[in-house]
This record gives sequence, C-alpha cells and structure tokens, in this order.
Amino acid sequence: MELPKGRRGSHMVMILSAGIILSCVLQLGAAQRRISIILEPPKPQEGQDVTLSVQGGPQQLKLCEWSRDIRKGGLETILEYNPNKSPQQRNGTAFSGRETVRADCSLRITKLRQSDEGNYSVIIEGASTRQQPPQKPDQEPDEFFEGSVYLQVSVSNQITITVLSTPQQPNEGQQVTLTPQGIPKKFELCEWFKQGAFGNLRPITSYKPNDQQNPQSTDPGSKGRLSVREDCSLHITQLTTSDSGTYIVQIQVLSDRQQQQPGQETRPQEPGVPREYRGQVELQVKAVSSKDPQKGGHNHSAGLNYSAGVIAGALLGVFAWTDTLTSLFYGLCATLSWPGRLL
Repeated sequence: MELPKGRRGSHMVMILSAGIILSCVLQLGAAQRRISIILEPPKPQEGQDVTLSVQGGPQQLKLCEWSRDIRKGGLETILEYNPNKSPQQRNGTAFSGRETVRADCSLRITKLRQSDEGNYSVIIEGASTRQQPPQKPDQEPDEFFEGSVYLQVSVSNQITITVLSTPQQPNEGQQVTLTPQGIPKKFELCEWFKQGAFGNLRPITSYKPNDQQNPQSTDPGSKGRLSVREDCSLHITQLTTSDSGTYIVQIQVLSDRQQQQPGQETRPQEPGVPREYRGQVELQVKAVSSKDPQKGGHNHSAGLNYSAGVIAGALLGVFAWTDTLTSLFYGLCATLSWPGRLL
C-alpha cells in the first residue's frame, strides 16, 4: 500500500497514524478492567457473616488475590486463590482464619469483628475472550480485573454524629474547618478519612492526645495543608477543587472518660469499654474564575497564550517530520500488537 504524497497527503497520513496508535493503546487498555464489589448483606453487624461479592469478573478464573489496607496506609495480603493448584488457597499476613474464597473469587468473612472494618481490594487474572494471537501455543492472553470496597461493621457502641463545615461552601484558595459535633472533650484517638471514587476510604490524618508526633498525616498530596486541632476538627488551608469530596471522622473514647454533653445523658457503663463516634460531611470547593484579579487572571491568560504558541510550534514540527513519524508509528504499533515484545 502506497502512502499519499504532498501536503494534503501528509495530513491524511498523520490522521491515519494517530488512529493506528489509538487503536493499539485501546487494545492494551482493554486488558485491565474495573469491577464492582457488593457487600452481602449491605450493612453487616458485628458477629454476623458477610460476603464481598465480585460482580463482572472473568468467565474463566486463573488467579486472584485479596488484600486489605491497614490504617497506617499499608497493604496486607489476606489470601491468594488458584483453582489449578493444590492447595488452591494460600494465606497471607492479614489472614485471620475466618476468611474463605469462592470459585468466582468472592470473599466470605465469618463472625465479623470491629477490627475487620477497612478497605478491601481484589486483583483477578482470567483468560481473555478477545481475538488476539496467543503468547504461547494453546495459551490465550490474560485479562486483569481489579476492584475495591469499604467494609463498615456496625457495632452496638457506635454513635453517629454530625460534622459542620465552616464556611459551608468555600472557594478555591480559602481555608475550611470541619468540626465534629457532640463528642466528649477527652478521647483516645481521632482519625480522618476521605472517600475515594469507588467507595474506599483513604486515611489522611490522625490525632492522638499527649502524643508528641501529633498530628500524623498520611496523605502525600496535602503538602502540609492539613492539621487536626485538640477538639478533633480538621483544618485545610489553600483549598483546591481536588479537595472536594466526602470526609469521614472516627473518634475512639473509653467509657470511663465519657463526659456529659449539653442536652445528653451519659449512661453508666463498665470502665474501659471503648465507644466510637462516627460522622461524615460533604465538602464542595467552588472553582474561582480565571478573570478574578485575586487569582491572577492576567497571568493566567498570558500562560494560555504561551501554551498555545508552544502547541502551535509543536504541530508545525510534527507536520515537518510526517514521513519519519509515520514509520515510527508503524513500528511502535507492530511492537505493541505482537505479544511477547513487552516481556
């Protein structure tokens, strides 16, 4: 097949080459899929059994691995399941003896404890149904599936509280304070989380009274903008739109330290029995217009003009090297499309 000649033909070649590259990338990306994990029952209680049911997994499962996020931000393996090996299940460091896995890689946990609460993630390897050349004789290329879910265990000693945002709708560049309401003045531990796009909770910071290392931030993206006060309120400075989302607070209190709150009665309990206060709030950060003089709108426009000039220059360079790039695109596509080249 002979490629078109001339300036118009060069434009057609560039469009064709871009389409080929996009097709190759889409074929590679299709091998990794996001799946859903559903809790059965949806609101399990302490002492009950729960199943983390996999939805939309592969028809033929080769291998799967369940992991759990610990509160310090690490990741521990619960178990690995391989139906083609003996034994089929290999236990990890987070295995408690109460977890089992089903044929579709759904995870079942019996006799739930409050300590079981947290983020659970799964990675599944399955046989691909796509029409591609096999990597080896009688072997189909693999597909990978991943999913995550947050398991919340309802307990009898958990108290739901409200969290106030001050101001309620802050703008970009401002600061905000998220304050829990109706909690005791003295507590053992205060932890803040942010809900992810798939429902998982990401720990961002924690505060423990009388700890010299307070507060302990676990969010690398905060860059020192987060702080927790003595009343467990979360203070965020230099807000950006990426700070928008659902924030959850968990406060652990011992019963012998509970104090009567205004309008509430403290019931007598056995000394040392822990109770948990839990609340959440939705934070929506408003984006500030680039024309706002406080946000440097003039400089922003100049930056856009500069970026436009860079892009225009890059496009002229691309068209000048059409023939060279075309051959490179064809070679790259051939490398990506042929299994084994990336190994």
